[in-house]
Amino acid sequence: MEHLLEEGLERLTIEYSYTKIEKLLEFAEEIERWNKRFNLVRAEGKEIITKHILDSLSVLHVIDEIKEELGEDASILDVGSGAGFPGIPLAVFLDNTRVFLLERSEKKVSFLKNAMLLLELKNTRVIKNDLKNLKGRYSIICFRAFSKIGNSAKYLIRVMQPGGYIVAFKGKYESVVDEITLIDDIFMYNEVLQVNVPFLNSERHIVVSTGLLKRIGNCE
Repeated sequence: MEHLLEEGLERLTIEYSYTKIEKLLEFAEEIERWNKRFNLVRAEGKEIITKHILDSLSVLHVIDEIKEELGEDASILDVGSGAGFPGIPLAVFLDNTRVFLLERSEKKVSFLKNAMLLLELKNTRVIKNDLKNLKGRYSIICFRAFSKIGNSAKYLIRVMQPGGYIVAFKGKYESVVDEITLIDDIFMYNEVLQVNVPFLNSERHIVVSTGLLKRIGNCE
């Protein structure tokens, strides 16, 4: 799996060190161990690398560009982190960035805390909560397989710093376009970017949203 991961990172033009490779492989192994009891993800072996780790890292360059604009103090909130995607792979590569993993499931929170300690991710914090009840403000809010942006916009806006960004992982272009039409009057800027995840045949896109046009309901 090491060769697969290295080749995948090279195709994504991501520079890596042996330490980072080691951490990601250790993370994949830990998922497999916990999967036997808790069914964290529907993947095993190489699929954890391709469907989850490389997919999570496909946005790394976009996150880097946003960080350049927002400054070094930018923080990342991974909403509905689950087994730690995309938050933990991003935290491994963005070791000078504060990464918050938001999860409400007790068993997944236990896994995330264990993984954070195992990988010595000192820049990472696990938050057991629901987005609806979350306090604080975050620079970059990202999520995979969480919900449509419009369905959660009220709560995402409430925890997004002024000038912040939402980065949402999505699938087929047609469904993404339909989703964008529902948030065009909420955010000034909504861009759909196609991402090519190595060794993955599924169609993948990300939606990058920023520039709040209006608030929805009681968002204060």
